[in-house]
Amino acid sequence: MPLLIAAWIVQAGQIQLPKPVGFVNDFARVITPEVSDRIARIIQDVRAKSGGEIVVVTLADLQGRDPSDVAREIGRQWKVGASGGPGDRTRNTGVIILVVPKETSSDGRGYVRIETGAGAEGFLTDATTGSIQDEAIPALRERDYSGALALMTWRVAERFGREFGFAPDAAFAVEVREAPIS
Repeated sequence: MPLLIAAWIVQAGQIQLPKPVGFVNDFARVITPEVSDRIARIIQDVRAKSGGEIVVVTLADLQGRDPSDVAREIGRQWKVGASGGPGDRTRNTGVIILVVPKETSSDGRGYVRIETGAGAEGFLTDATTGSIQDEAIPALRERDYSGALALMTWRVAERFGREFGFAPDAAFAVEVREAPIS
């Protein structure tokens, strides 16, 4: 009997995620098609030049889950990031950019999280990802989820470029919006 209870608890604790549809997964339906294409091209450029992977995900709700746990679980279940062998610089260089709009979230709060695989932690530290998220706040406040996600993806791409010695394709560069003066 205790084994059955333990199995139920583990199953109940699993996060049910939709299946990925590519590198841009807009399940909350907040990214315009043009920006979705631009984000996908940034990600493809990074992947081609470094072997690293970026996955953008919007969800309508976290159902009471912590955004870090959900982003980490997306990385695990979807196997984001190269799984190269020991010593391979691209090993586990997956990055998840997660946004939950406050308009669709059951608790009325919006969430943003950039979660990194072990191979990306050195060049995408918590401080760095926090700074990238902070830079996107003006767009998020204006409900410009497309702009916020494009900006965060571009900033992550720039970090990949610095780490792996390449310049992200400038054709996909994202202009930074200044916060409105109150």
